[in-house]
Amino acid sequence: MKKLIALAAALLVILAGCTAAPVFEPTVAPTEEPVAAPTEAPTEAPTEEPTEAPAEEPTEAPTEAPAETPAAEETPAALELPKETAAPANTGSVDLYSFTFTLNGVDYTLPCAYSVFVENGWAIEDVDELEMEESQYAVANRMEQNGAEVYAELVNLTEDTITGSAAQVGGISMDQYQAEDGAQLVFPGGITLGSTDEAVLAAYGAPSSIYNGSTYDKYTYQLDLYSYAEVWVDLETKQVIELDMRCFMTPEVPVMPEGLEIPEEIASYQAPAAMSEDITSFEVTLDGAVYKIPAPVRAFLDNGWILQQADDEMVDDDDYTYGVLRKGNQVMDTVLYNITEEEQSVFNCVVSQVAVSDIDCAGLEMILPGGIKRGDTEEALVAALEGVPYEVDDESSMFTYYEIEADVLQGVTIAVDKETGLVYQLEVEFWP
Repeated sequence: MKKLIALAAALLVILAGCTAAPVFEPTVAPTEEPVAAPTEAPTEAPTEEPTEAPAEEPTEAPTEAPAETPAAEETPAALELPKETAAPANTGSVDLYSFTFTLNGVDYTLPCAYSVFVENGWAIEDVDELEMEESQYAVANRMEQNGAEVYAELVNLTEDTITGSAAQVGGISMDQYQAEDGAQLVFPGGITLGSTDEAVLAAYGAPSSIYNGSTYDKYTYQLDLYSYAEVWVDLETKQVIELDMRCFMTPEVPVMPEGLEIPEEIASYQAPAAMSEDITSFEVTLDGAVYKIPAPVRAFLDNGWILQQADDEMVDDDDYTYGVLRKGNQVMDTVLYNITEEEQSVFNCVVSQVAVSDIDCAGLEMILPGGIKRGDTEEALVAALEGVPYEVDDESSMFTYYEIEADVLQGVTIAVDKETGLVYQLEVEFWP
């Protein structure tokens, strides 16, 4: 089962997001280099990760990463919130994945034509010296307005070779030093430079991943490979010192066909009234709701999830496709299976796999029968599994896997971090 899990996870890494955008390639930014990124290297991602690695490091990732600007050898002083941020224009939304922000009082949504910023007084010096081929992008371009400065990423979404002035702005960022020059960047929910870490977590929930630096924490909220937001928080002041947002392609969210009939196999599903104590029941509590996997997509929609992405709109009988479920700013890759004998819309499929970990859907609590959850000690896990047939895979240098297997691609996998001794990931899958 372990090899099959790894294969399924690898396919998810490759396919999650493939409907949204082509592979983008970096080109050279035409302006001077930004402030150097922090010298400390991020903690290395585990090579034996129980599911897909964070989307920051996909196999098709660009060869150059955008420079990270808030490098500072000394801890900055606490920032004062500008008075005008008391009621920013976009406080009505805490959907970070709207990729909407307010810059110096004007609302924008990524991607946005560079010409729109020009109309509002912003400019990148020598922008037309930058030549961009199809799907190329340029990072760390200094964009200025009356002495105020931010960094912009330009991307070519056309099939032609263009200059920078014809490009789209696909990314925006600003740090604490640029704030001193008069720039003001506000994210959904009113998060801006100087906001507290508590305000960030209250607005957006737990991030997809956290990089712990020596002087700051970086919260990353990742929708897909080219769509994410990063919030940098100073460790001493607990205030935001940088904001970064990128969205190269507008996400295409599936829409349920009007008047879609529900097949009997889906309509007959009944969610458990309470979770069983039998871990082989494939029952799970996710964000307070109990499901028996496989559970209809509609059951998740009824509990506040949305189908963020699906590789196929229609699925053949007894076949599957890959999809992404989202609740708030929490994103979960999954498998959508058609259990009927006729072709069906993805909205008439079942969810055959659910998983949460310290870096995936970390903001949602998932509980297995026996009360097993992330953060449990290994000793508590073993006690909860007493009397349950399971296998232990201890070959990984980073994780110990406890595997309860009912059949091929039908089982429960629990990963324990060897360094902390705590449950790191839970995965339940049942492919019909």
